[in-house]
Amino acid sequence: MRRVSGLCAAIFVMLTALQASGYADRWDGPAATWFAAERAPEATHILRALTAIGEMSTLTWLTVAACAALFASGMLDSELARGAKDAGIFAGAMIALSALMFSLKAIFARPRPPRALALLEAPQTFSYPSGHATMTTFWCCLVILFLFLRASRRAALMGTVLLAPLAVLVAFSRPYLGVHWVSDILAGTALALAGGLLTADLICKRDVRRYEQKRPADHLA
Repeated sequence: MRRVSGLCAAIFVMLTALQASGYADRWDGPAATWFAAERAPEATHILRALTAIGEMSTLTWLTVAACAALFASGMLDSELARGAKDAGIFAGAMIALSALMFSLKAIFARPRPPRALALLEAPQTFSYPSGHATMTTFWCCLVILFLFLRASRRAALMGTVLLAPLAVLVAFSRPYLGVHWVSDILAGTALALAGGLLTADLICKRDVRRYEQKRPADHLA
């Protein structure tokens, strides 16, 4: 996982370099025009609804719900400390990536697409990277991770089937609705995957250490 996380981080760095140099504008401009020309009423209605999932207010409540579920899972399994730590990791990871994402927006200060292309009132924040793509993808990654670690394989696979397309559609909705450039979405997704896989690596190593520490005690008992 750490190698794949490093690869995603490298992709983010490459996209950042292309954006900072202005090279990304060569495809961002034509892509924004293409999205504006190819919109369909049905798709617009669906993507307007889906893009709301990526709002910080929505993700905050979803994070609270996920943390509560992790804590409750620990209680049901008589592993209260594990549940509390899982919830803390989930919340802490979301807060840390959110802070990084807003810091990057302020550093690069990239303007959003022209208002004439937008179907929504664009947020007053800068464009790069996309907060919706970054935070929704990261939230979905964390939920899928904990499903594989704490739930049944069937539940984990069902969660993946539902959440992976959701993350893609929320990310896709931003350039479609004219409030982000395509490179904003690609960079945000790469950043989220890098952070999600790194978090997965840390949690798995913690679980292995915990198991190894518990095994001698169980053996002595």
